[in-house]
Amino acid sequence: MLSKLNKEMGNTGLINKSVIIIDIANVSISNCYGPIVNILNEISNISAEYYPGNTVEIYIINVYYLFKKTWDLLKYSFNPTMIKYITMLDSTYMDTLSTIIDKDNLP
Repeated sequence: MLSKLNKEMGNTGLINKSVIIIDIANVSISNCYGPIVNILNEISNISAEYYPGNTVEIYIINVYYLFKKTWDLLKYSFNPTMIKYITMLDSTYMDTLSTIIDKDNLP
């Protein structure tokens, strides 16, 4: 599938970077923390098994104080390699994301 995307996009090299954005706006900590943990574990497993050597950047946007504090306590239960690719951003996320993704491609 990656080679097909490369050909369609006119790239000669392989796609070796994935950017995943998870928006947690208007979601309570009790409703989102478990699913986010599951998603991050799945991303980690799939990335390691099927795309070794590819870089995955994960941005969790609209992060509020309580979520950030809970993450600070529980992030050590994740694979340490995966943690370094996760960035938490508050409601001013657009400034950061627009430096790596064209604004026209952002929600």
